[in-house]
Amino acid sequence: MARLTESTFELQHLLELHNQVPIWGIVELVLMNGSVIEGVIISMKFANNAGSTENGFPTRYSAEVTIKTISGKIFTVDYLDLKFARNVTDRRIDDYHKAGILRIVDVGGDKK
Repeated sequence: MARLTESTFELQHLLELHNQVPIWGIVELVLMNGSVIEGVIISMKFANNAGSTENGFPTRYSAEVTIKTISGKIFTVDYLDLKFARNVTDRRIDDYHKAGILRIVDVGGDKK
C-alpha cells in the first residue's frame, strides 16, 4: 500500500509524477535508488485521508502504479519511491505485443 504524504514537498512530487505517468501504455520508472523498471501499466491507485480528519477534508495523499514487465513480472510502485517516469509506449509497443504482454487491436477508426 502506498504511503501517505507527510509534507508539501511530497505532495508536489506526487503531482509532478502524475503528469509523467500516462493513464495507459508502457512506462519506464526510475526509482529513488537508481533502479529502472519498465512495463505496461495494469493499474493505478490514488488515495487521500478525506473523512479521517477533524473537518473531513483531505490533508494527505498517496499514489501507486502497477506494471507488468516484458518478462511477465508484476511490480507495484509507490509514487514516493519514484524519482521520475517516462512514457515509452511509442518505441516499445511492438516488443510487448510480440512478447504477448499486450494485444494491438485496430478498431477501425472514424468512418466518414
